[in-house]
Amino acid sequence: MAVQWEYARLRLANGWGDDFGILEQRESELPGRVVSAVARTPPQWLGALLRLGPEEPAFLRQLLLRSGDDPSGLVSVWLRPAMAEGTGLEAPELLNESLRQHLSDRKGAQFDRAAERIAARQPSEEEACLLGISADAPVLGVTVVIYDRARDPWQVVELALPGDRHELRDAYDFT
Repeated sequence: MAVQWEYARLRLANGWGDDFGILEQRESELPGRVVSAVARTPPQWLGALLRLGPEEPAFLRQLLLRSGDDPSGLVSVWLRPAMAEGTGLEAPELLNESLRQHLSDRKGAQFDRAAERIAARQPSEEEACLLGISADAPVLGVTVVIYDRARDPWQVVELALPGDRHELRDAYDFT
């Protein structure tokens, strides 16, 4: 069964969210679990998006989403260290609020802009293992960089969606 996404607003067609979908949805309402919540050095391209130095760590929180019994997507949220510090995001439990609300309440974060990139790609070894797919199966990689009002990047959300389980739909208003 394909899970449909209307990505113009990151809305999962199966009802897992509304405006900004998984970024605005209470984690506890998502069909999944936290699989990682640690500080680690991001891939170089991702560190560059966060404007980190080559070996500078970021905080990574990953959620494995499910559709029925099958893994349907991996959400990897990378935060600048200052944004994650003192927030309790290292806990393995799902939040009873959205990540955006959590960061706003604890850090006063005022996110202002998001830029996205969508590309078909090969999964990383970790993604393939968690999603239960072969290393050569295509995934749809959706990368969203979230900026504050000063246009400083504070968060990168990387979605890995198995290509045989998803389709994207975009909607555009002409008015």
